[in-house]
Amino acid sequence: MAGKAGETLTRLRRPLRPFKLCNDSFFNTQTQGVSMSILKILICDDSITDLAHLKNALQHSDCILVTANNGDEALKKAKAEKPDVIFMDIVMPGMDGYAACRALRNDAETKDIPIFFVSSKNQKADRVWAQMQGAKDLIAKPYEPKEITEKLAALSI
Repeated sequence: MAGKAGETLTRLRRPLRPFKLCNDSFFNTQTQGVSMSILKILICDDSITDLAHLKNALQHSDCILVTANNGDEALKKAKAEKPDVIFMDIVMPGMDGYAACRALRNDAETKDIPIFFVSSKNQKADRVWAQMQGAKDLIAKPYEPKEITEKLAALSI
């Protein structure tokens, strides 16, 4: 950029806001240069135990946690609740996680919501297929709560 009398001006870029993992009222992240506040998280799993584990992993986020028990319910809740992030199992009765992810990606209202699969499927092919369906990543069960929060932090990159 040139200024007066041939001066060279450079644009100052604002530094990225750091990801906060504490009892703030939201997570601060940067996504493609746009500030994103994670206020609501949809978690979907047909196992009550696994839903409870995800809730526990996210308990310190102070986010609103919305739950679903299968892919069909996740689609409905994603449209109605407009979550900022989705954590979803793959193997579920009815519509599985892969089909739900494809449906979410093909819907204008939900196509930009980041989706992370949380599943016992942990082969390289499963990870590749998950990303081909539109998921950000796959977190293998069993997991440590830190893995869940690290994926949220990864949204800031």
